[in-house]
Amino acid sequence: MKHEDFDGFGIFMSMLQETFSPDKPISKERTKVYFEILSDIPIENIELSVKEIMKKRQYPTFPLPKDIREAAGFDFDDQIELKALGA
Repeated sequence: MKHEDFDGFGIFMSMLQETFSPDKPISKERTKVYFEILSDIPIENIELSVKEIMKKRQYPTFPLPKDIREAAGFDFDDQIELKALGA
């Protein structure tokens, strides 16, 4: 994501908040941290992952960055394995 994607990302975070923790507002700090952690993923993938999580998530808890990353197809563990294999 790029810096100019922050507002759109904030909308996706609000969608997750309304779905998984409607009684707990999401803080700007949390949104900034998630944005930083997920900044290597294109905003289009973030949008798809948020929609996927909203459709399929079984637990009523707010998704962790790892959950969003996995739904976007950017699993950090896979990247570590590829680096270890020399890819």
